[in-house]
This record gives sequence, C-alpha cells and structure tokens, in this order.
Amino acid sequence: MSVPALVTQGSVADEHPAALGQPHTSVLFGDDSILTDGRSGGRVEVGYWFNDCHTSGIEVEYLGLEDDADPFYIWKAGSPVIARPFYDTSTNEQRSEFVAFPYVPLSPHQPIAGSVSVDPRTDFQSAALRLRWEWFGQGSFCDPGDCSPCQCGRRVDVTLGYRYLQLNDQLGIDEALTSTSYISTGYINPNTGRTNPLVQGSFRIQDSFRTYNVFQGGEMGLAFQSRQGRWSLDLAPKLGLGNTRETVAINGATIFTSSTGQASLLQPQGGLLTQKSNIGENQRDVFSVVPQVTLKLGYQLTPCLRFTTGYDFLYWSRVVRAGDQIDPAVNASMLPGAPGPVTGRTAPTFAFHDTGFWAQGVSLGLEYGW
Repeated sequence: MSVPALVTQGSVADEHPAALGQPHTSVLFGDDSILTDGRSGGRVEVGYWFNDCHTSGIEVEYLGLEDDADPFYIWKAGSPVIARPFYDTSTNEQRSEFVAFPYVPLSPHQPIAGSVSVDPRTDFQSAALRLRWEWFGQGSFCDPGDCSPCQCGRRVDVTLGYRYLQLNDQLGIDEALTSTSYISTGYINPNTGRTNPLVQGSFRIQDSFRTYNVFQGGEMGLAFQSRQGRWSLDLAPKLGLGNTRETVAINGATIFTSSTGQASLLQPQGGLLTQKSNIGENQRDVFSVVPQVTLKLGYQLTPCLRFTTGYDFLYWSRVVRAGDQIDPAVNASMLPGAPGPVTGRTAPTFAFHDTGFWAQGVSLGLEYGW
C-alpha cells in the first residue's frame, strides 16, 4: 500500500519546522510503500468426480492470507520537533501540525508534548466454485479398484465457475497533544490554528481511512496434467471477469479535554486529514479482471497420497487501498477549533483512486484421493 508522508521530524531552526521541503525535515513514516513484508497463507481445494473415469466433476477452492499490519508509534516531549505534514491551501505552503515542540524563548509556538500512532492493516481472502470437464486425454487416468490416478499420460480439462474475492484495508492515525507551558493561554497548536483561548487542556485528533473491495464474477480456465511414473506436473491458468464493489469510508474527530477533565467533541467533525469536505462513505462498481496461474510439481508417495510443491500468482486489476485515499492537502482554517473565517480552497477532497493488487507465493501440499 502506498501512503504519503504522515509523520516527520525537524528542527526549530527552520522557518516551518518539520514541514516537507524544509532543510532539516525527514520523514519518519510514509512517503513510501508499506505492508511489504511476506505473510503466510493457505489454500484448500476439495473436488468430487462424477464418474469413475474422472471425465467430469466439481471443485471448491478457498484461499486466505493472514492479516498484515505495519504499526508505528512515537512519543516525544521536546527536541526534535515531531509533526504531521500537510499542504495548507489557505496559505499555499507546506506546513505541519506539531506533535512535540520544545520550549524556545520568544517563539510563537508553544511547547507541546505528544504522541502519534499510525495503524495500517489489511486482509485478503478468495473463494471459487467450479465445474470441470475433460477436453483432451492421452493415456488412462483412472484405474477402477485403485484410488490413485494412473501413473502415465496427459490430459487437459476445461473449468467454468464462480469467483469471489475480498480485500479490506484500514489506516488509522491517532494524536494526543498536551501543552507543557505553565503560562498557557489555552493554545495547543498555533501552527494549525487549533485554539481554545478560555481553558487549558489537551487534544485527541483521530483520522480513519477504510476501504472494502468485493469481486464477484465468472471464471473460466484450463487444467493441464502430465504424469510419468511417480512424478506429475499440473498447470492451471484461469481468468475471472466480473464486478468489483469499491467502498471507501473516511471519518475523523477532534476531542478537546480541559484541565478539569471535561471532554468535548469539536465541530465541525474532523481530524487533520479528514474534514467535512471528505468525510463519509462512498461506493462504486467497476469492471475487473482477475487472472490466476497455478503450477504444481508432484510426487506420488503412496497409491492415495501425493506430495506437491508449486507456485501461485494472482492479480486483481482494480481495487481501492486505504493509503491511496489520503489527500495531504488541508485547509487549516477549516480545522475543528480553528478561529476566524474559512479562507482558501476547500481541502482535503475525496476522489476514488484505485490500483492493482497482486499476490504470489510458493506452496507445499498433500493431495489425498479416494
């Protein structure tokens, strides 16, 4: 999943500390691809032949990958400056919302201690139901009275069926900010205009991006088998064509808690990268293509048990990922708790941004026939 720069660190020596493009700014999280580690998964296939000579049958497949996460957390009180970067459309400048800022004499920025966490997660699963017919056969692939296929020959089968895929993402960002000044006037983060001039307290700022993808469609394919002695080779290319329902849900909130412990949800609803301009749930249907290739090499251990090792590749042409739905442009005058009128263009905005999804893996398996 690709994400923009979400957390930065910088220096008070810069004009806009921790903003992108400043001399001492570096990115702590984002501006790159995440969730890139390999993960385990499993595929189960169950089939039934309608006759003893295996010329027609039915099969069910389920494929699932374990949930993946790439969490990030940092807490600071002082140097270096920790912040969340954004492009401020009210001033047309790269700016940042401070998470940690040290005490600097005569600085317009109040010292802040705080934390920020980013929690991206994803899960994927797939299922299929297929009918299977023999198209071409050479040699005998059945032996009445023996549960195993014959030990030589080649055949090509045709498959036709239904395919289902599901890919869900979520990316949450959570800030907790507290003023460390004993002479505070209530300004928690003057850099972004979040103020409460009457009381001193802390802010909890939350952004949430969730995406859901569901593919349903038809699938056609071939299944090539070749066996020689105890060895076997299986190649099964498939092509799915159908509809993907893309759903994007964006939400955010800013909660101010006074020094007396009284909490209030600031209006309008929103965090930093989530504002009334992009908050909500949006859906659309798009045509998608899902090719898949499975290659397996097998060895017959017993008359009924075969060991296999193979390679799988699956591609889903159109999906929405949570990181792609983040608009790093923000109008700071629209932030919850910001004083004064709204100036500049409305931001962040929402638009569907989709991409492709692929998975590949090496598999080990056991096939039992009876």
